[in-house]
Amino acid sequence: LLEEDPTRLWRPRDIASHFGDITMETMYRQLSTWAETGLIHKLGPGLYAATAWTPTPLA
Repeated sequence: LLEEDPTRLWRPRDIASHFGDITMETMYRQLSTWAETGLIHKLGPGLYAATAWTPTPLA
């Protein structure tokens, strides 16, 4: 799911909506596990992405 748009910043609620019947507590726990193993990147409180985020400098 996250790799469909690797630069998008995802919120847990948006990710959970694709899984159907899942509690937010379970979603937070699973996202933390995936982030700890390097499968996804946690960019801040409640923000996840498929790739590591780097700011684009303004020209």
